[in-house]
Amino acid sequence: MKKMIGLATAALLATACGPDFRSGVPTKEMVELKIPQSSAQGLQSSELGEAKASNAVQGQRSDAYVLTRAATTLVNGGTLWVLGLLGAITEHQPTSQSGNTAVWGPHTEALSPTTWKLTVTAQGGDAYSYALQAKAKDAPDTAFITVLSGAHVATSNHKGHGEFLLDWDAAATLPEHGPEIGSAIIAYGNDGEDNVVGVLARFEGVRDEETGGRVNANYAYAAVPGVGGGFAFGIRKNINPSEGSTLENFTIKSRWLQSGAGRSDAQVSGGDLGSSQATWNECWDTTFNSQFLAVSYDSSLNYGAEATNCAIQGAEYANL
Repeated sequence: MKKMIGLATAALLATACGPDFRSGVPTKEMVELKIPQSSAQGLQSSELGEAKASNAVQGQRSDAYVLTRAATTLVNGGTLWVLGLLGAITEHQPTSQSGNTAVWGPHTEALSPTTWKLTVTAQGGDAYSYALQAKAKDAPDTAFITVLSGAHVATSNHKGHGEFLLDWDAAATLPEHGPEIGSAIIAYGNDGEDNVVGVLARFEGVRDEETGGRVNANYAYAAVPGVGGGFAFGIRKNINPSEGSTLENFTIKSRWLQSGAGRSDAQVSGGDLGSSQATWNECWDTTFNSQFLAVSYDSSLNYGAEATNCAIQGAEYANL
């Protein structure tokens, strides 16, 4: 998908965007999930499966922090490059403009088998709708399919709210596409003078890299500049395949201060656990090292004291 969208960028940059339609699509800044991070170490999304509470060691990198960063990386990786594409296209003038609609394309890169088109429609006031479509180069115009669509309300050039659908299954029918499957529905809001950012995301039918099957996942994020933020993640999957084949509900809620210190509260329920549930609570310091751990399933793993080792007091579990 990234390769395919990259070709679309080159194909459409020759076209342009008028100022009336420039604010009709969201920017990366409106949707990006940001959490405190060390400049000395970058964590990748592959580490999502490597974070295990049983590996936590006091004074070393927090597993909960690693898991939180990995989950936010998954969301950012699936959306920011698409929004970067829209921003690059709408810096230029549209190929055509009629009434309340501006169109970039159709255009095909010289060596590409795919033709692209972006349409932005003013709905009245500050409201817009948009669609990024594609088809095989030799197919008729009736073959265009929508791979990205959304609605946006612009409160300024850099603020607004709305939602969009990224359809990887549709993109997979094109001549060139990436390995992604499923779809993502993203809702966002970044309107106020205080720059508070809120993002909700639902991934449907995406690939579970661990099993190769499809899973659904929910994300929720909010951040207040200069104060801190929070992030919640929920998924239904077989957490412990060795103990059975039923699906469990796994959620984790992480909160952090501007200093970088924070905590995560995770919960597993259903499936092989029956009416029981397992909890995992971990706090990390300003260097993202674990200082407190309390797990319900093995007290021998626990360390630290919440009252003295946690910058944020009290467990809060995600409701996703």
